[in-house]
Amino acid sequence: MAARAGVYCKRFAVLAEEVRNLTQGSAKAANETTALIKGSIQKVERGSQIANQSAETLAEIIQSISQVSDIMSEIASASSEQVMGIEQISQGLQQIDQVTQTNIANAEESASAADELSDQANQLRTMLQKFSLRNDQSHEDYTPQKRTAIPEPTESNDYQETEMELVNEEHQPKTEAVIALDDNDFGSF
Repeated sequence: MAARAGVYCKRFAVLAEEVRNLTQGSAKAANETTALIKGSIQKVERGSQIANQSAETLAEIIQSISQVSDIMSEIASASSEQVMGIEQISQGLQQIDQVTQTNIANAEESASAADELSDQANQLRTMLQKFSLRNDQSHEDYTPQKRTAIPEPTESNDYQETEMELVNEEHQPKTEAVIALDDNDFGSF
């Protein structure tokens, strides 16, 4: 029995050695697992921080996009106002062009009228040169000759009498009318 007990003790010692080795391996594996878990926790925390930073960055990007959208709207509004201003300027220039064309036409008409008036003034000057001017009689002393008006015939007898009077007036000697003109009357000619 003692021999058997020695064999059992040997086997027990080997088994205990194996259990010790397994226990040490398990402790080592547990330590490694703990280190891996701690590393995973750190990585999760770091991932969480990165996710939070990404969320903040995305929020800033969204805010920037909103600001860019607002700026684009303002630019579009300013552009449409500029287009309206340019259209108004274009209309103003067209009106100025129309007024200018009208002024040119009026100036041409005025020049034509001035030429015509100048021609008429020359004709009047030529006509006035045919008149003789007397210094001793002014135009206030001039009394034009009276002309007799022809009465309207009412009956056939009256018409014959009027016709006879006209024939008699035609046979009377004619006297020429003298128009007295003063040099001051035509100073501008």
